[in-house]
Amino acid sequence: MYFSGRTKIKTDKKVITKNNVVEVLKKAVIQHDINSMAEESLWKRYRGAALPIHGKTKEFRDNINNIINENRALQAVDFYQGYIFGEPIQYIRHGADEATTDDIKWLNKLMAMNGKMSSDDDLAEYMLVMGVCPRLVLPGEKESNVFRMFTLDPRYAFVVYHNGLEEEPVMGVKCIVTEDNEKLYSVYTKTE
Repeated sequence: MYFSGRTKIKTDKKVITKNNVVEVLKKAVIQHDINSMAEESLWKRYRGAALPIHGKTKEFRDNINNIINENRALQAVDFYQGYIFGEPIQYIRHGADEATTDDIKWLNKLMAMNGKMSSDDDLAEYMLVMGVCPRLVLPGEKESNVFRMFTLDPRYAFVVYHNGLEEEPVMGVKCIVTEDNEKLYSVYTKTE
């Protein structure tokens, strides 16, 4: 499969409401499925499925059949993931006063409590393999856990953008495949 990049999923609807969400979702899922096939191909290649080698049939001297698979995709992703995301990403503010510095320390502490480092590792892996990685942040239940952060697999999640000049995101979608092989979609907008 030749991979030339994903197509950005867009809609003409500026606001997603309960009246138009199904219509927009149906159109978006068609493009997401095409993008997802390309992402699945990249993920398989990264995980070692070198299709040209494994599907090779030897026509002459079939008693000598050396099949060697050097997974260069895995090597590249591991190198860049360690290089870019080797240390936890932390927030800083230049020229901050004492009160703001305390707020930044508090934010970094919240990120550590929510497991942002392992989440960033997953984000880096998806980003380096497939070129995109959505992240979902939801409100938490407790005062100490103000939010919850999830790194989503791009094969099962996508963002739909408005077709206008600024291309604002209008909805995020997470797909779950059930045991009965049914797809359930969760749609998130700015208000709902």
